[in-house]
Amino acid sequence: MARLSEASIVRIHQHTFDQIEDYIQDLQSTNQNIRPGMEVLTMMLAYTNQSFAQQMSAGPVDPRMQNRKAAWKIPVRRITGRYYRGWKTKRLKPGLWMVYNESREAYFIEHGIHPTGSKRQTKKRGAGGYRGGTTFILRVRRPIGKLSVIKTLRFIDSTRVSDRVLEAVTEPMRPGRKYQRRGEGVAISNMTARLDYNKARGMV
Repeated sequence: MARLSEASIVRIHQHTFDQIEDYIQDLQSTNQNIRPGMEVLTMMLAYTNQSFAQQMSAGPVDPRMQNRKAAWKIPVRRITGRYYRGWKTKRLKPGLWMVYNESREAYFIEHGIHPTGSKRQTKKRGAGGYRGGTTFILRVRRPIGKLSVIKTLRFIDSTRVSDRVLEAVTEPMRPGRKYQRRGEGVAISNMTARLDYNKARGMV
């Protein structure tokens, strides 16, 4: 089986987004629709998000679950490998891409739900000192989806396209703001939908 050479691997770098910003500005300077440039930008943002998610999912390989030190940690240890391989990127419509994990365990890892979990016990102070209290199951959340979006935004902040992305991410928090051209809006993962959800409930 032929092996890929290092030169054939596509790398995402800050310069990649700088070049995308130059392309969008060229479209604007010639009074053309910037939708093609925004489509490329959203696609690269989605793949960057997926890369960070996979990076935090590439923990030690532990098929027999013997490495207890790697449990409940980030990067997530690979027991079956389904979670690491489950990260996908999908185009929903022009200018809107979604990053998701198709594995069954993704939801439980994200929200810290497990049949056994990690047992903890509260302590109550009495006449004889501290005594055992109520035993409960500690939910250890590893929000890889959320953290990967944050890492993507921090990565983009070091590029010249950061202002354009920030403008689009904060769009739902600015009532009355309307874009003059189609394609000027951009959604990173589900960030825009989440901000709109929070705004509807008076949280932002």
